[in-house]
Amino acid sequence: MTVSSPIEDVRVRHRRDGIVVTLGGGLRESEVHRITVLPIVRDMFSDTLRYPFDLILSTGPEFEPNVVAGIVEDRVAGHTVAGALVEARFRRRNDAVTHWNLTDAKSIF
Repeated sequence: MTVSSPIEDVRVRHRRDGIVVTLGGGLRESEVHRITVLPIVRDMFSDTLRYPFDLILSTGPEFEPNVVAGIVEDRVAGHTVAGALVEARFRRRNDAVTHWNLTDAKSIF
Protein backbone atom coordinates (compact mmCIF):
# COMPACT_ATOMS: atom_id res chain seq x y z
CA MET A 1 0.00 0.00 0.00
CA THR A 2 1.05 3.55 -0.58
CA VAL A 3 -0.28 6.70 1.06
CA SER A 4 -0.08 10.17 -0.48
CA SER A 5 0.51 12.90 0.93
CA PRO A 6 3.67 11.25 2.23
CA ILE A 7 3.30 9.67 5.65
CA GLU A 8 6.08 7.94 7.50
CA ASP A 9 5.61 4.64 9.28
CA VAL A 10 2.79 3.01 7.28
CA ARG A 11 2.12 -0.48 8.61
CA VAL A 12 -0.09 -3.01 6.84
CA ARG A 13 -1.30 -6.23 8.47
CA HIS A 14 -3.28 -8.92 6.71
CA ARG A 15 -6.07 -10.58 8.64
CA ARG A 16 -8.44 -13.31 7.61
CA ASP A 17 -11.32 -10.82 7.37
CA GLY A 18 -9.48 -7.79 5.99
CA ILE A 19 -6.48 -5.51 5.96
CA VAL A 20 -5.47 -3.28 8.86
CA VAL A 21 -3.54 -0.12 7.95
CA THR A 22 -1.85 1.85 10.74
CA LEU A 23 -0.44 5.27 9.96
CA GLY A 24 2.19 6.62 12.34
CA GLY A 25 0.89 9.99 13.52
CA GLY A 26 -2.37 9.56 11.56
CA LEU A 27 -3.55 11.60 8.59
CA ARG A 28 -2.78 15.32 8.58
CA GLU A 29 -5.76 17.62 9.04
CA SER A 30 -7.30 19.61 6.19
CA GLU A 31 -5.69 17.58 3.39
CA VAL A 32 -6.80 15.21 0.66
CA HIS A 33 -5.20 11.78 0.95
CA ARG A 34 -4.97 8.85 -1.47
CA ILE A 35 -4.45 5.30 -0.21
CA THR A 36 -3.49 2.87 -2.98
CA VAL A 37 -3.79 -0.88 -2.57
CA LEU A 38 -1.20 -2.33 -4.92
CA PRO A 39 -1.98 -5.51 -6.90
CA ILE A 40 0.43 -7.56 -4.78
CA VAL A 41 -2.04 -8.03 -1.91
CA ARG A 42 -3.50 -11.55 -1.95
CA ASP A 43 -6.79 -12.74 -0.53
CA MET A 44 -7.32 -16.04 1.32
CA PHE A 45 -7.54 -17.86 -2.04
CA SER A 46 -4.19 -16.38 -3.19
CA ASP A 47 -5.93 -14.17 -5.77
CA THR A 48 -4.50 -10.70 -6.37
CA LEU A 49 -6.09 -7.52 -7.68
CA ARG A 50 -5.74 -7.03 -11.41
CA TYR A 51 -5.12 -3.28 -11.03
CA PRO A 52 -4.28 -0.97 -8.12
CA PHE A 53 -7.26 0.31 -6.14
CA ASP A 54 -7.36 3.93 -4.93
CA LEU A 55 -9.31 5.28 -1.98
CA ILE A 56 -9.51 9.09 -1.89
CA LEU A 57 -10.53 10.82 1.33
CA SER A 58 -10.38 14.27 2.90
CA THR A 59 -9.63 15.22 6.50
CA GLY A 60 -10.88 18.73 5.74
CA PRO A 61 -13.56 20.25 3.54
CA GLU A 62 -15.01 18.62 0.43
CA PHE A 63 -12.67 18.45 -2.53
CA GLU A 64 -13.13 18.65 -6.27
CA PRO A 65 -12.11 15.48 -8.11
CA ASN A 66 -9.17 16.09 -10.44
CA VAL A 67 -6.33 14.15 -12.00
CA VAL A 68 -2.74 14.50 -13.12
CA ALA A 69 -1.63 11.77 -15.52
CA GLY A 70 1.28 11.10 -17.81
CA ILE A 71 4.09 8.81 -18.93
CA VAL A 72 7.68 8.89 -17.64
CA GLU A 73 10.37 8.42 -20.27
CA ASP A 74 14.16 8.31 -20.03
CA ARG A 75 14.97 10.86 -22.75
CA VAL A 76 18.63 9.84 -22.98
CA ALA A 77 18.06 6.09 -23.33
CA GLY A 78 14.73 6.53 -25.13
CA HIS A 79 12.68 4.06 -23.09
CA THR A 80 9.91 4.17 -20.49
CA VAL A 81 10.60 3.91 -16.76
CA ALA A 82 8.49 1.54 -14.66
CA GLY A 83 8.43 2.15 -10.91
CA ALA A 84 9.46 5.83 -11.13
CA LEU A 85 8.36 8.09 -8.27
CA VAL A 86 6.29 11.04 -9.54
CA GLU A 87 5.51 13.92 -7.16
CA ALA A 88 2.95 16.68 -7.66
CA ARG A 89 3.38 19.68 -5.35
CA PHE A 90 0.65 22.23 -4.75
CA ARG A 91 0.89 25.42 -2.73
CA ARG A 92 -2.08 26.32 -0.60
CA ARG A 93 -1.74 29.52 1.43
CA ASN A 94 1.46 29.09 3.47
CA ASP A 95 1.50 25.31 3.14
CA ALA A 96 2.73 22.98 0.40
CA VAL A 97 0.89 19.73 -0.29
CA THR A 98 2.69 16.84 -2.02
CA HIS A 99 0.93 13.91 -3.65
CA TRP A 100 2.89 11.10 -5.23
CA ASN A 101 2.48 7.93 -7.22
CA LEU A 102 4.63 5.26 -8.87
CA THR A 103 4.57 4.56 -12.58
CA ASP A 104 3.16 1.18 -13.61
CA ALA A 105 4.77 -1.44 -15.87
CA LYS A 106 4.00 0.75 -18.93
CA SER A 107 5.44 3.85 -17.22
CA ILE A 108 2.01 5.50 -16.77
CA PHE A 109 1.05 7.48 -13.68
